[in-house]
Amino acid sequence: MNVLALGHANIDVQISLQDLPKPGQSHPVRHRRAVYGGTAANVAAHAASLGVPTTLWARVGPDFPPDWRERLEAAGLRLALDVDPERLTPTCFVLTDAQGHQAYCMDQAAMGVAAEHPPGPSLLDGMGEGDWVHFCTGQPEAFMDLAAAARERGVRVALDPGQELRYVYTARSFERLLDRSDVLFVNEVELDVACRHLSYGDPVQFLDHVDTVVVTHGARGATLYGPGKPAHVPAVPVEQVVDPTGAGDALRAGWYAGLHAGHDPATALRWGVAAGAVAVQHAGPQDRLVRVDDLPL
Repeated sequence: MNVLALGHANIDVQISLQDLPKPGQSHPVRHRRAVYGGTAANVAAHAASLGVPTTLWARVGPDFPPDWRERLEAAGLRLALDVDPERLTPTCFVLTDAQGHQAYCMDQAAMGVAAEHPPGPSLLDGMGEGDWVHFCTGQPEAFMDLAAAARERGVRVALDPGQELRYVYTARSFERLLDRSDVLFVNEVELDVACRHLSYGDPVQFLDHVDTVVVTHGARGATLYGPGKPAHVPAVPVEQVVDPTGAGDALRAGWYAGLHAGHDPATALRWGVAAGAVAVQHAGPQDRLVRVDDLPL
């Protein structure tokens, strides 16, 4: 089983605060550092570390750090980066309060024109039934043709739009890409946005478009909706949450690792929840990649 992950590879500027500021407020920064992240890069790096043959496509700038490239390749990840000579690598400013709540400010940079430079069908060379294309954050128009091409080859498609579902997607673009997908990944906030886009009131309604819906609940685990009764997987208890950034991406990578190991989707989700639990106990979304022998299964 091969996975092709597409979306952001960006530099995360992590800012820790006691409380997230409200409009008009200014709060002192407790700690600040820059780390490597991005939804697609996180999913792909953790998946590769978990033993899943994985390729990453992302649009970056010529400033993409060489040491980051070396780290990703050392983890076993295949890189298919589209380098824009005129734009910088995307940067995300991640604000985290003492309770673990987060807010984000995103400079799209090279990914902001992905629709003008979409990933080509050659990325699917060698892929077929049993393989996966995982669309993370990014302009939905950039992914439409590749999603259709993947479905024609029997490659399964996962849609994981993240917070961009609220301000990059429209109801029409969301439904169009959803109809070319097999699985939808959302957290509870994103589920609310998705429901508003399509005037739905329950996750099961998305099964009119996809075979499976995975909703993550943070400290309460995750739920898989598909044929039959929904399967809820409780969170794995951890001694301390060090950094929640990228934990959901690790969950997705763990899900692929479970599928790669031959498990059914519900069992694979247990692998995903376990991977997320490992990730939250380490600082930085990619500083410590999850390995199979880490998983508390």
